[in-house]
Amino acid sequence: ITPVIQGIFRIPGYIHVLGMRLLLVEDEKRMAELLKKGLEEEGYAVTLAGSGNLGYELARNGEFETILLD
Repeated sequence: ITPVIQGIFRIPGYIHVLGMRLLLVEDEKRMAELLKKGLEEEGYAVTLAGSGNLGYELARNGEFETILLD
């Protein structure tokens, strides 16, 4: 991992921004917990939505760089 700018790292194949805001939409509770934990360990700020409807509302009203759907 090579720091590019403080908080931004270049990993072969992609750039990772620490604290990047992700919306994770996953209705299976165990899978959601595992994904959220793993993403947070990598430095992402994760908001979890347990349903498509909630995910839609959060996406409309929130500021996310990325939305992950199952």
